[in-house]
Amino acid sequence: MTKAQVLKRLNATLKKLIALPDNKFRYDNFVSKSKVVDKDTEQTCGTVCCVAGWYPAWFPEAGLIWDDHGLESVKKTNNYDDDICNALMKYHGIGYHLTQVLFYGQKEQFNTNKFDSDLFTLEIGIGETYRVPKKNVVKLFKLVINLIKKDMIDYSN
Repeated sequence: MTKAQVLKRLNATLKKLIALPDNKFRYDNFVSKSKVVDKDTEQTCGTVCCVAGWYPAWFPEAGLIWDDHGLESVKKTNNYDDDICNALMKYHGIGYHLTQVLFYGQKEQFNTNKFDSDLFTLEIGIGETYRVPKKNVVKLFKLVINLIKKDMIDYSN
């Protein structure tokens, strides 16, 4: 996937996240309340999700669905979290570490492409998911998008 395609998809996620009411967002749980009633209109009955949890409504082509357990990948193995992570990696064209930063609240270190990567690393991430407000996740997405635009990090690792 090209850098332009990666940025287009991350920006589409950012746009949906910004438009999402704060009371419909909870970063620490894929799906914590009832699911979408009508996918065409995105009408909900109390649905509260993290960023990835909204993908079945926002981006059905990403390969994530809602089921009785919450969020699932259409390609299931024996590892629930890996299935979701792999679907997000494939859809966005980003690597494991960046997926962990954006969707799982992890902090990860990245070699910087603009500087001598043997000397400098850049740590990105929130470091937790519990009670993280949506505005902080929006800032995180904006930061990552800008770093990719400026070729400051390798988004594919």
